[in-house]
Amino acid sequence: MSKITLEVNDNHLSDVLTILKSLKNGMVNKIDVEGKTKAENSLGEKYINKQTYKDKYKLPKSSEATSSRYLSPEQFKQKLKEKS
Repeated sequence: MSKITLEVNDNHLSDVLTILKSLKNGMVNKIDVEGKTKAENSLGEKYINKQTYKDKYKLPKSSEATSSRYLSPEQFKQKLKEKS
């Protein structure tokens, strides 16, 4: 196995890591970063799924949000059932 060493400025570290992580699976086996910075740590959290976002920022579930102007899908279905 071959080994490549790169020296990258801290302000370009996140860009280089993004490029390396976007390569085909199996092309790069391991990426080590010496002196990890905030740019590298936040790279993994750049994109998170909707449920993780709600859990992380403790957003109310759609059934709990009663102060909004519009009904949640569950509340709307319940209202339709009550009318019929």
